[in-house]
Amino acid sequence: MRKKAILFISLLALLAAPNLSFCETYGTSSVMFLNEEASPHCFALSGACSFLVNDAGAALSNPGLLGHITESSLSLSYWNAPDGIGKYGSAGLIYSAGEFGSFSLSYLGYNSGDERFYDLSGNEYNINLQSDYALSGGWGIPFDERLFWGFKAKSVKSSLAEKYKASSLTFATGAVYKSLDDFFTASFLLDNFGGSLNYRYEDEKLPTSAKIEAGISHRSKYQNLYLGLSAKKILKESFIEKGIGAELEFNKMPFSIMGGYKQSYNGNFMTAGFALNISLVRLEYAAQFPDTFGNGTQRIALVVKFSSHSDKDRAEVYKLRQIKKKAEVLSLKYLKMNEKNFVRNRKEDNLKAVKEFEKAQKEKKKAGELKKDTEKSKTENISPETVKPAEKKPKKQEKKPEKKEVYWQDWMLLP
Repeated sequence: MRKKAILFISLLALLAAPNLSFCETYGTSSVMFLNEEASPHCFALSGACSFLVNDAGAALSNPGLLGHITESSLSLSYWNAPDGIGKYGSAGLIYSAGEFGSFSLSYLGYNSGDERFYDLSGNEYNINLQSDYALSGGWGIPFDERLFWGFKAKSVKSSLAEKYKASSLTFATGAVYKSLDDFFTASFLLDNFGGSLNYRYEDEKLPTSAKIEAGISHRSKYQNLYLGLSAKKILKESFIEKGIGAELEFNKMPFSIMGGYKQSYNGNFMTAGFALNISLVRLEYAAQFPDTFGNGTQRIALVVKFSSHSDKDRAEVYKLRQIKKKAEVLSLKYLKMNEKNFVRNRKEDNLKAVKEFEKAQKEKKKAGELKKDTEKSKTENISPETVKPAEKKPKKQEKKPEKKEVYWQDWMLLP
């Protein structure tokens, strides 16, 4: 009841605020940078990334995932605009607060670069045509065992030709459904609603958008496979942006590959990328292949995780958040995987012990045959007159090979 009351009060406050009403939006808005996918990971998947587990980029894109994520992390990303002149930069921080959900702080900026102009007197000067940025803070909590909700507020500032400046406050909210074992995911996002930019004489409408996603994930011993679909629409526009993305993650190697196909406002594109995981550091790269107009771009990001979260660690956090069924499922999954690993490791150890024993027996046999040949050659070279009666020496007791302690169950694991 407490969570439902928090959600109801939050939505009521948004709808009741006089300056936060839904406004008309147009694809020609000067602050279209708000619709950029800041995460190269999500960009490589053509925007379909809500099915990812514990991914900082996905959680920053949809605040609904903040209630599901259990890992604290810092991400930094950079990319060029398709025209090769403009530049984008993004930074995001996610803090997992245990039973209180997760919080986020993020920055997204765009700079179009300087343009050279000449006045009537022939004097030369440079003007920055456009500079925009948005600072946002978000919070997400579990709404139920399978449903998660989040909210984000953004402060947007824009400057045109260094003279015309405007600022506004806008919001985003999202809801995510995830099955207990994270196999199926469905999400909804309403982004950039409320507020407008007034440069001088008229308001500039913000690009309010609605987005839905669905995806599945298959996690196994050797690799994890993810597949997702997304559809995004800027309100008051007829075009629907669609994307499909897939990722293959290798568990035995710190490497994963991504790819996707996207139908966007600027054309149809193929996307691809990869990620390298080195300890608690993740390096992400994504590329959008050029279309007939040459609108290609590349993106790179560095993600630093503050803790390593296995299914066992995630289960402990979910238990604090009163998601007991999901915690039980993840705990059993962790135990099952560890049982398989234990049996596999035991089998490998037993096979290794058998091979070492067989090798030792062969070496011992070979050493015994060599000793017999040496004694025989010495006997043949000595005359009978020089032979002295052999003194009886106490017979040495041969050391028995140490028996390695092996559980009786382990013999069942031998081939």
